[in-house]
Amino acid sequence: MSTKTSVENSIDTNLPTQGLGGISATDLRGEMKAVLNFANELTLNAQSGNYTVTSDDQVIPVDDSAGDVTLTLPAASTMVEMVVRVKKTEASGFSTIIQADGTETIDGSNTHTLSTQWDVAVLYSTGTEWLLL
Repeated sequence: MSTKTSVENSIDTNLPTQGLGGISATDLRGEMKAVLNFANELTLNAQSGNYTVTSDDQVIPVDDSAGDVTLTLPAASTMVEMVVRVKKTEASGFSTIIQADGTETIDGSNTHTLSTQWDVAVLYSTGTEWLLL
């Protein structure tokens, strides 16, 4: 049995039958399953060294404990309306640097730096630039 099926079965058997806080049990089950489905659709691609982001990357946790790590974004035109999430996972004195392609920008700058553990950047491609959300 897959983890997803196992969790869905747990949602069905462990939620109170009368619902919770004015939300029916049926609605609550549906909402929890929707969250589970969304989480299962995201791909995780952990990195610990310099890396060029691809269209397959959605969530990139970065271990920069050995030194600064640079993630280079592809041309925004190749990632129109795509979202990439980057998270710095280490408390090292090093940084995770997100580099736009060529002369493109991330909120008006060519780079965006994550310098504190648990810092997150959610980047959205407009087709001509990257925006921080």
